[in-house]
Amino acid sequence: MPRRRSGSPTGEQQSADGRDPLGKLLKVYRPHLGGCIFVTGMGLLVGLMGVVFAVLLSGNAIVITAASAVAVLILLGALGYSIVNYRQRLELHKGGVRYRKGDRTVEMAWDEVYDIQVGRSNFVGYGPARAMTRSEDPESEDDWLTERRSLSFWEVTLVDSVGQSIYLNQMFMGCIADPRKLIRNLRKATGIEAGEVRGY
Repeated sequence: MPRRRSGSPTGEQQSADGRDPLGKLLKVYRPHLGGCIFVTGMGLLVGLMGVVFAVLLSGNAIVITAASAVAVLILLGALGYSIVNYRQRLELHKGGVRYRKGDRTVEMAWDEVYDIQVGRSNFVGYGPARAMTRSEDPESEDDWLTERRSLSFWEVTLVDSVGQSIYLNQMFMGCIADPRKLIRNLRKATGIEAGEVRGY
């Protein structure tokens, strides 16, 4: 049965002889610190811009106070989001996959994964002419404009036979140099092709 555990990887997640139950660790993925700092910085920038506009356009003390309060909330939200996402960690092992986010840990053996869901949104175009599109076949290459002149936002969800899931959000996937390669590795390890769901 799939395993869901919290705690230290050197504690209850280890087998009696000290070996990892999922086998040899092959690859570790996690968000870069720089990306988390960038998100926090953007929250700070947006908040400060709101305060500046309130001062320049209003000058009213109540409006400025409200704008400052909103700026603090935006900054705290961005900081919290960054901290939570930085604590994500995806481990690919010879026998399965382990995902950690804070104190939550989910383990799946490769043969327990029955579905890999992939989504990709693309921010295509230039300047004000940009538009958000959704790829119908996210794992295949789109047209040249979409592939070379757009920002892509990936999401990946692994689901096992008892309904546990591992969700890799856009921030996590955005820190991976080659998202398609990760997805190919997941599909190769599980034996599940794109569009296929394993039967039980």
